[in-house]
Amino acid sequence: MKAILANLIVVLFSLSAWAQTEEVLGYWADTGYGLSELWSEPELQPNNCMSEALQFSGCLMALSQILAHIEDQNLVIELTDENTLTILAVSEGTLPSEDDREALKDYADARRQKFQRAYELGLSESFLSLRRQTQRLAMEHIPVLKQAYVSGSAFNSFLHETQDPHSSLVPDEMLTPKASNYFGIGAFIGKVEVEDSPWKDSLAIKPMESSPADQAGLKEGDLILKVDGVSVKDETVDEAVARIKGLEGTTVNLEVRSLCTGEIKEVPVTRGRIQYIPNWTEESRFVSLSKSDRKELICSNNSGGAPSANEPQALYVPLTSFLPRRGQDMCGEFKDLQQRDLSNPSSLGMIIDLRGNTGGRLDIVSCMLDSLIVDTGVMIEQVPVERGEVIRNPNPFTMLFSTTHFSEAPVFQNLDGEGTVYNRNIVVLVDGGSASASEIFAGTIQDMKRGFVVGQKTFGKGSVQSLREHQVSPELSSPGDAPLVFKSTTAIYTLNSGRSPQHFGILPDFEYTNLGDVPETPEGAVGEASMYRTIVFDDSAWEQTRPDLVHEVESCARIDESSQSKAFLEKVETDGIYKLPFVANFQMTMAKDVLKCAPQRADEVVALPVQ
Repeated sequence: MKAILANLIVVLFSLSAWAQTEEVLGYWADTGYGLSELWSEPELQPNNCMSEALQFSGCLMALSQILAHIEDQNLVIELTDENTLTILAVSEGTLPSEDDREALKDYADARRQKFQRAYELGLSESFLSLRRQTQRLAMEHIPVLKQAYVSGSAFNSFLHETQDPHSSLVPDEMLTPKASNYFGIGAFIGKVEVEDSPWKDSLAIKPMESSPADQAGLKEGDLILKVDGVSVKDETVDEAVARIKGLEGTTVNLEVRSLCTGEIKEVPVTRGRIQYIPNWTEESRFVSLSKSDRKELICSNNSGGAPSANEPQALYVPLTSFLPRRGQDMCGEFKDLQQRDLSNPSSLGMIIDLRGNTGGRLDIVSCMLDSLIVDTGVMIEQVPVERGEVIRNPNPFTMLFSTTHFSEAPVFQNLDGEGTVYNRNIVVLVDGGSASASEIFAGTIQDMKRGFVVGQKTFGKGSVQSLREHQVSPELSSPGDAPLVFKSTTAIYTLNSGRSPQHFGILPDFEYTNLGDVPETPEGAVGEASMYRTIVFDDSAWEQTRPDLVHEVESCARIDESSQSKAFLEKVETDGIYKLPFVANFQMTMAKDVLKCAPQRADEVVALPVQ
């Protein structure tokens, strides 16, 4: 076993925004965008498409995206032996699976080479014919309700090809967190992918509080084996979820293996209306640093790990994004949580969970960091980018207005009536889904030696997007259309040390996977470095800022009698249930050990501000 521990500006990773759901289709339909609007975009006009090789490839990628949505056909653009661009129908199974990332990447690269060759051959007439054929096929075979989504997807294929992976067009409604609203059982679902588990390909479940699943007696970590008598083994999560959802008041029968007893039984669940929006302030809670056994906690009905009054504990903050709901003051709420933690004498600090946090607004993450760090100096600096290229010698006047500085941290009144800043330890949890604004947060905590970063290497998105309303032809738009927003990459950010997570991601102070080992980067792993036309800012991989202290904390966690991580790994060896989703939360276990083993910071007492 390896070491136990190892305009408005938005920084947001959003490639998953193209998941085709009824909700997303609706957002696009409300914008009034469609095929007519797509064909009127200046970037997709023939003279622009034929202006250079990159533009030509981008236009063909846009056409390919449209053809991919022609129902019941597998249509591709091919360069024939006669040096003609044409649309061909291929047999099912010829195209790579959407789940095979490596095959998809190779396929896209091969297409780019063909499109480059077509440009070199000057196939302008062939391109015009291809464009007309695609327009006709789209009008005839793409349902009206999907045309807006397909049109936006096609335009974004062009932008990703010609600019960078994060420049895109998106409905304004998709930039604001909203409540999920559907009929179903109310649960989070995860596929079991552990190779040596007898429950591989079943579905792990985490019921929402007071949901139909919760009321039916299902618990976090239970496994769904069948839905209405049909096995989920050969289905994707989306396919299984589609069968679990249904009309309000109807019943779905689930064959479930109980986490607590191991019993397999059929559980009928009456579907209801599910309305859910993550509320990180309400979901923040104090957790015990002495109790980490997920199975025991779940089966004792204390799944949150609520501590007793005097035992060591921490305030757990699940921060899912830096995008506020309308009217929400996220930074103010974060300061309230600090004050809540300071009022608890048994707390050793905060565990801020940024796993899967894809980012959000730069002003919000800057304000949150400013509330934690009393040092002065540069917090974030933006290096300008234009059309996917870094401007190496920017105008100093421009840089002056793209630099964020630390200011004086807020002062709270402590139990003795004196003034204090929040000075307890902080552990930030990250993984490969932590991107953009969450990397600013974690990287700054590490850069300024304010806390510890725990988990897996982050995604590596260090780019900043500026938002502006996207205008379409006045003849095509109507007053009732919902706004569209164009996100263009305008900068790469660097942190206090001058480092940027762009391309490389942030290496945690303590890196491990759910099972304690630190593998090589998995083949085909998603990350900024694996994306086409990613911006390479520099060649400096991330390093730890306090290796001696990290080693000291790691040594403590290895030999400490109360080490939860050591106990967890021992249980993994004897009980495979600890490898499964919603039970295998080794990162959280290790974060608790880090807080227990890290030297406590001295409270910093300051003068209270004059009222």
